[in-house]
Parts: sequence; C-alpha cells; structure tokens
Amino acid sequence: MNEYFKQLQQQFFEYRKAKGFSSNETKPKQCCMKIFWQYLDKENITDIKALKKEHLFNFATYLTTYKNSSISSSYQLNILCLVKSFCKYLLERDIIASDPSVLVPLPKIGQKLPSNILTVKQMNKLLLSPDINTYIGIRDRAIMELLYTTAIRNSELRHLKLTDLNLRDGEVFIYQGKGGKDRFVPVGKIAKEFLEIYLDKARPVLCKQVDNPYVFLSFRGKKLGNNSLQDLTQRYGKKAGLTGVCPHTFRHTCATHLLKNKAPIRYIQKLLGHASISSTQIYTHVAIEDLKEVVRKCHPREK
Repeated sequence: MNEYFKQLQQQFFEYRKAKGFSSNETKPKQCCMKIFWQYLDKENITDIKALKKEHLFNFATYLTTYKNSSISSSYQLNILCLVKSFCKYLLERDIIASDPSVLVPLPKIGQKLPSNILTVKQMNKLLLSPDINTYIGIRDRAIMELLYTTAIRNSELRHLKLTDLNLRDGEVFIYQGKGGKDRFVPVGKIAKEFLEIYLDKARPVLCKQVDNPYVFLSFRGKKLGNNSLQDLTQRYGKKAGLTGVCPHTFRHTCATHLLKNKAPIRYIQKLLGHASISSTQIYTHVAIEDLKEVVRKCHPREK
C-alpha cells in the first residue's frame, strides 16, 4: 500500500470513529481493507481516482477465489460492505466524481443458526465450575453469571468500567457497543450477588492501581486481554464436560432461554442490542427446530 492510500485509509477510519463506530473495529477492518489494497496493487492502480465500477465487480469475483476461497462468504460480505462504505466516503469528500461501487451486488448470506446452545442443566453446571474459594474463581463466576444474565458481548464485558455499574438498581450501562450504540441492560439477582462479592472481596486484591477504571481485572491487575474470555469460558466448559463453549455461547443461550420462556422478541432485541429485529428472529428458528423435534418424537403420524 502506497503512502497516498495509507493516508486515505487513516482519514476514512477517523471519519468512521467520528460517526460513532467503535475504535475496537479498526484493527479487523484494516485487515479487510488490506485485501482491497492487495487487489489494487495487482491491478496496478496507484490513484484512487482511477477506480472504476469494473474494478469493483472484478474485486467481488476476486474475493471468491482469494487464497483458494479460504475466506468465508460472510467475511467476503464484510469486505465488500466496507469497500462500498469507503467509496461513499470518497464521494462525500469529492475525492472521486462518482461512486464506482453503487451497482456492485452484495452476496446473499443465509442466516446461520447459533450453535452450542446449552440446556438450563448444562448452563447451571458450567456456572458452578469455578472454585469460588479463590479470588480468580470468584471473578470468573461473576463474569459468567453476568454474561448469561445480560447476554452482553465479549468486548462489551471486557470494556466495562466501574462507573457503568448501577447495582442498586440492577443495571449495567453498555457504552459504545456494536455499531457505536449505547444501551442499558438489566442484571439478574444471582449475577448481582456475585458481582457484589467480586467487587467486595476479589477485585481489591487483584487491583494494583487505585485508579484502574475497569470492572474485571487479570491476575496482574490489568484490563482483560482480547483472548481472556475465550480462554476462560473454554477452560470451564471442558471442566463441565462441554465442548465448544465460548463467550457467545452465553449470549445465544440467554436469548434462546428467554424466548422459550415466552419473553417477547422485541425485549430480547433490546437486550441483545440488535439494530434490526431480523437479527433477533434467528432465535425463533432455534425454537422451531425444537418444536420439529418434539413433533418428530411425539406425533402419531411420525412414528
């Protein structure tokens, strides 16, 4: 990538940040753009004004064969959406005279049903797996209880600050969640109890700096790293005899359990922080699959 393109990319991400997109997205989005810059280099395009719609159509095809199609169709969609957003930005800034990406179609991705949704019994076993006689065990139990009760995302939990907690009213404030949106989520009774125990007994021991603002800390007293929750949930999943447990398992399981217990889908949408209810409706498909299984097992015509 030449210096000119580097400058354009930097300005584009600064623009996105000003628009409310999370700064946590920058690194993965840069990886998406890197593939685009590689394509432009392959086509010997060194000036963005030389970009034409034919290049964008060819880029969409290029993605389907990139490294022998080693990238998923959903990732291809993410890349194309970002490139389209970049072209729109260039047009708004009068850097290009017309948007070459307007007519480029986006691949249609079928909705993927969430995997590794736990039963209530499995979830209870998982939540009981940390040793709460240790400070780390108390922390880990509080983390998993909070993930299950609120269905918040991995990054949202890791970035929680003490000022985001309102345990008196049983609320947590999520600042700049996915899409740069803020929201409040309720904290259940048991999660609230373990959070209070953690804040009272474990966090003061883990905290090395008095002014550390983050709720959950590593054993070194720092904010949890990018892979911390992945490793933590996987470790306790194995201990509980479960496979494939990750932070998103709690999110999917929470939404599914709420739906099965007749929670209105609009409220589940609000809890999950979905911009569109269509994203939430995937959980109704999970419920339908359960219903199909019941019919298969119990209906006289199925026997």
